[in-house]
Amino acid sequence: MKRRYTMASTVLALFLVAVCSSVYAQQVTIRDEIELTRSVINTQRKAIVAANMDLTDTESAAFWPIYNEYKADKTKIGDRHVDLITSYADSYVTDSLSDDKAKDLIKEYFSIQKDLVDLKEKYLKRFEKVLPAKKVMRFYQIDNKLDAVVNAALARDIPLAELRDIIDKEFY
Repeated sequence: MKRRYTMASTVLALFLVAVCSSVYAQQVTIRDEIELTRSVINTQRKAIVAANMDLTDTESAAFWPIYNEYKADKTKIGDRHVDLITSYADSYVTDSLSDDKAKDLIKEYFSIQKDLVDLKEKYLKRFEKVLPAKKVMRFYQIDNKLDAVVNAALARDIPLAELRDIIDKEFY
């Protein structure tokens, strides 16, 4: 029971940090806001994983080097996600989102999602070599919950694509 409370409280704290950094970053660019939030989350992410994995010393010695590689590879994919968001934001702010641009953004989004799944599958084999299956499952649950917090904050802050030009064509 105590472990669940720890996970819930750390996820809540992480979400509040994301919200607070979002408010602070209103005076900076979208990319700066995303990078600031990302930096705060990544700083706390490892501590949250550590607090919720219950690793033995032997498991810990084998797990953390793999985890660090995983996070580095995941960050590269995350960089693409930041590029995608800022590209959309630029189009949104300048009211210049064309159908072709929207198609490109959708394709890149799905490519990013596919690459994340591929990365998780790639590292699954490595994690399974050093941890029991239940601990590997727990790690991916923690990782997914932390990603969900970030994605919820992004969903809250990123507006839907405008349909003004489509509505104008239909009514005029």
